[in-house]
Amino acid sequence: MTSIIIRNEFPGGLKDGLKRLNYPASDLEINRLAAYLDRLKQWNRIHNFTGFAPEDWISRIVLESAGLLQFYPESSGALNVVDFGSGAGIPGLVLAILRSDDSVFLIESRRKRADFLMEAVVACALEHVRVIAGRVETLSSDGLGCNADIIVARAFGSIDEIVRLGSSILGPNGRLILPRGTQVLSEADRFRKAASGVWTIRIENMQVPGIPAPQAVAVIERIRQKGVER
Repeated sequence: MTSIIIRNEFPGGLKDGLKRLNYPASDLEINRLAAYLDRLKQWNRIHNFTGFAPEDWISRIVLESAGLLQFYPESSGALNVVDFGSGAGIPGLVLAILRSDDSVFLIESRRKRADFLMEAVVACALEHVRVIAGRVETLSSDGLGCNADIIVARAFGSIDEIVRLGSSILGPNGRLILPRGTQVLSEADRFRKAASGVWTIRIENMQVPGIPAPQAVAVIERIRQKGVER
């Protein structure tokens, strides 16, 4: 019954899904999400940005992205969030809509996808979102104007690669929040052995309304040295 509600009743199903994730969205947020999905539908007809069927977009795009908020620091104020390989805005644009005070950087090297992101940001009237049409490898804290508090990345690369590319821009108290696939446990074990004494990694199961199986999420942070205050 839940999947029918989530899939077929917009925006009611979306509100219900977000509430199930303990995120009661405002009317403004719902309207912005609707504007985002409307733009995505238009662009996807031509460019095929996502392989998800439109009837699954609420669960697989919006709710799966929104579920990552549970791994943000508790009682956090405005954060600097960087999305590696943002593509169709998954998950970075959704997170930006739901936390509009955060500064969100959507990194996308493919021109058409970057153009879409720029249009979607304008359509959603998001003031604190910046689209960077370039490669993740070229990022620096100076170029961003800040250190990242959160790095997210979906379908971007291996955990090792994401951490290697993100380590130079991640703040000392920052964390990486990475939705992963079915091989996450073996991938995490390899990373844990290679990063011993430098990084911690834990694998969380995220239950998303409308998706039967739990989704795996890797949460990675630096190991803090003794005597170093937060």
